[in-house]
Amino acid sequence: MTRAQAKLAQSYVVKRLHVFKIGDLFLYFDEAKVMQHHTKLQPRWKESYIITAILPKGAYKITDEIGILRASVNGDLLKPYHSH
Repeated sequence: MTRAQAKLAQSYVVKRLHVFKIGDLFLYFDEAKVMQHHTKLQPRWKESYIITAILPKGAYKITDEIGILRASVNGDLLKPYHSH
């Protein structure tokens, strides 16, 4: 049985989560737009948020450019932002 489990584990790619630090810029995935049909061609990522606090279990406190704090968000919904 362990051989079968090892073979199964090799067939799946493990998603690597990005670990953010305080002050990092990132894009925030807007889950609400995915479920709406009329926003099909609009961007699904909100830009320019900053990490203000790191919470347990992969959660983060974020703020935008204006300084408005948002509720905590899961790290799975964040993507590093690379400015040019």
